[in-house]
Amino acid sequence: MNFNNKFNIKKVVLCLLGVMLVSYGIAALIFFSFGNFSFVKNSKPGKHGLFQLAGSTYDYHASKSMDLNGIDEISINFYSGDIKFNNDGTNSIKVKVDGDITESGAYRKPELKCYKEGKTLYVELNKNHMGFFLNYSSDITANISIPTSYKNSLKVVSSAGDVNISGYELKNLDCKLSAGKLQMENMSADTFIYKNSAGDLKADNLKTRSSNFRASAGKIEVTKFTGDIEGSNSAGNTDIQYDKFNNNIDFSASAGQIKLALPKDSQFKLDAEASAGSIKSDFSSININGEFGEKTAKGEVGKSNNVIQLKNSAGSIEINNY
Repeated sequence: MNFNNKFNIKKVVLCLLGVMLVSYGIAALIFFSFGNFSFVKNSKPGKHGLFQLAGSTYDYHASKSMDLNGIDEISINFYSGDIKFNNDGTNSIKVKVDGDITESGAYRKPELKCYKEGKTLYVELNKNHMGFFLNYSSDITANISIPTSYKNSLKVVSSAGDVNISGYELKNLDCKLSAGKLQMENMSADTFIYKNSAGDLKADNLKTRSSNFRASAGKIEVTKFTGDIEGSNSAGNTDIQYDKFNNNIDFSASAGQIKLALPKDSQFKLDAEASAGSIKSDFSSININGEFGEKTAKGEVGKSNNVIQLKNSAGSIEINNY
């Protein structure tokens, strides 16, 4: 066997060794991520994470409070758990977190923080951990008391959990969810910003001057609404019913129905396009042109500078009156 043949065999062996090591690594990752281990001590029945290696389940309770003097914005950021707001109290915020957590020994208990920086008050629930692909799950609920006398800005960020809020009149409301439902009742805000990667919005009696809706995969359902709208919904139905209408709308969808319900006395100019779907309207002065799959609707109802622009790539558009 000559030198070149020996060298080629050596390269093949090294390549096979590399493939073997990578395969072992992938197998170990899958094993530790999705396996179910019995090395659990001091545990109790409950929720579990990806695997159970030296894991334990325990009750978690934490609470914080702080006065709202001089605060222009409350910023809430929770990595996990449902968030429920209530209107208790006078001039302070109170946060109470309860539930159970399952974790491996590499994790430490999450930390609830409440602190001020300038005119912003921060409330955070952080997950403390060491390493990656370790066991962790939680079933916790945060009850947050903010008095209705607070009228400034509120920002809520939730990585995994539902948010329920009602009964506030705010300057700005900013809600960003990664995977959870936002439910609102009797809310008022000059500006409302909503973003959700995988979850629904359900709001009743929402009063705004302007709103921005951004949904990736979820339903938007708003009743008794007021305010300008700008936004999009990538994969989900959008159903908005106005209480009073004297506004502008610029909204688009990639897949899903866009449905507007307006009072009969509404006045506006319409420019709508459904690339692969139908357009329907109860307003007789709107002209709908084209066949199914290539429809446009243009028209003017009354005399107004209000403009409604709607575009749907793969879904229908409805503009109804009541």
